[in-house]
Amino acid sequence: MPEVDLSIVIVSFNSRDVLLPCLESIYASSPRLSFEVILVDNGSKDGSLQEVRLRFPSVTVIESGYNSGYTGGNNIGYRQAIGRNVLFLNPDTLINDGALDGLVSRADSDPRCGAIGPKIQRQDGSLQLSCYRSPTVINVLCSVLFLDYIPCWESLSGIKTHYRAEEYMKEMEVDAVSGCCLLVPKVVLDKIGGFDEEYWMYGEENDLCERIRKSGYKILYTPSVSIVHLGGLAKKALTLWWRIHIVHNRMLFFAKHRGKASLGAFKAILLFDTIRRTLTDTVRMMLTLTGDCSRGYRLKVAQSLGLLCWQLGLIKKGKRPA
Repeated sequence: MPEVDLSIVIVSFNSRDVLLPCLESIYASSPRLSFEVILVDNGSKDGSLQEVRLRFPSVTVIESGYNSGYTGGNNIGYRQAIGRNVLFLNPDTLINDGALDGLVSRADSDPRCGAIGPKIQRQDGSLQLSCYRSPTVINVLCSVLFLDYIPCWESLSGIKTHYRAEEYMKEMEVDAVSGCCLLVPKVVLDKIGGFDEEYWMYGEENDLCERIRKSGYKILYTPSVSIVHLGGLAKKALTLWWRIHIVHNRMLFFAKHRGKASLGAFKAILLFDTIRRTLTDTVRMMLTLTGDCSRGYRLKVAQSLGLLCWQLGLIKKGKRPA
């Protein structure tokens, strides 16, 4: 089977309304390079597969048969890919003209490029902050204490918690880029082994980029090409399971990459933050006795208490929702 320039891997789960426009935008962008599109379906029941097969017969459809999550679905797709480069793309995105050619061209121009992400815009044209600092005990503590809101804090302390909006105007080497549009040369993926499926969803791109950097490659952000991220598709109702899952994944990153001492310090910081949030929302709830705001705060307090119980080892995470 001949190699192509780019394999585009999309993981879908009941995402028909955004998936079809995403696929349309890929083909409408008329890339000059050779490419394939691999759609991994995680058990959708919204009729999206039938529509894709009808309207986009060139798309390779893989039915996982169950909800394998973002990480599992992407690994299924990338292992079937024949491209020199693999683009992991969320179904709630729209590809602008020249974006695919630009990403591949920039990645091919630098043998040390281990991953690259484009400028990401919201539907209204505003910038989505899509580059992340690798988390450490120090920068997480600064964020929890809101020290990064102090004017000139970064220049005075030398501690960087995030990338500033003005930095997005030029190409830069970063710690991690958003997983909603993430291009990685396949040779790099084969070397590091793809996504860690223990993350399932959320935080997986930080882990992937960390392993890529540890393997001697660099992570690039380029504003020379852009895509649109509609957003909202992957957001779940803020149930207790999802809140625990997100915190669990943050702990997993520290356990894998920072060592036991840092993990212990990180857990203590998160415990403090959960207690602070619980107390703050409790006060707000008491001051807002009626209406939607009061119900919202009651929900936050209940879930924060549940998260606190999990952090203290009093309850288990429970079964993942479908």
